[in-house]
Amino acid sequence: MTDETGAENSEATSSLLTLGAGNMASALLSPMRSSLGDFFTYTPSHVRAVELAKNLKGEALTLEECSKIDAPDFLFLSFKPQVYKEATNAFLKAIPWENWRSKTTIVSLLAGTPIEVISKDWQSDRVVRIMPN
Repeated sequence: MTDETGAENSEATSSLLTLGAGNMASALLSPMRSSLGDFFTYTPSHVRAVELAKNLKGEALTLEECSKIDAPDFLFLSFKPQVYKEATNAFLKAIPWENWRSKTTIVSLLAGTPIEVISKDWQSDRVVRIMPN
């Protein structure tokens, strides 16, 4: 990594929170882990979040704890697309999204959920969608 002057900086500084901790999240985030600073996971059951956090040396959070962290640089939506509305509503009610919106980039792994829908629901133009093959 380089800093704002272009000098090499080996310290990882980006933070990431993943909502959902299944196989897809694990496969994508494992190779990225060394380039991240703070790494957080959340799942409603907490079980998979703890497992992924342990494997990637991060921290599993409850919904209440998610609301107390600083705005992450990246928010991965990596849960099942069929629970999108329910998960989005629960998370937006629990966290200070109005404080996170300008800093956090949403990265969607949700099949069949267009960027326009996510942008509208999260009131953010900082949304990217990735589709692993």
